[in-house]
Amino acid sequence: MEKARGLAEIYRLEGFEPSKVMKQISMIEDVISGRVKRELTSEEKRIKETADTVGLSYDYQYRLLTLLKFTPEEQKRVSELKLGYEEASSIAT
Repeated sequence: MEKARGLAEIYRLEGFEPSKVMKQISMIEDVISGRVKRELTSEEKRIKETADTVGLSYDYQYRLLTLLKFTPEEQKRVSELKLGYEEASSIAT
């Protein structure tokens, strides 16, 4: 949860809403990989730049940001149970 909150704060400092980034980051990956045939928008380019600076895979960032869907009580419980991001993000999606 701490990593998810930290990542969200990085995006907030860059002027992005983390929930919006979460939705766009998988599209960015699809465009870069060629699965989607189009150019990145200017906002997507800025998000990509931030994502690349963070240095974590797009998928990992997406999964971390999904953890923020949990209520504060659920986030506390995830931390108490020491769930990994994969387990927790599979519950959150």
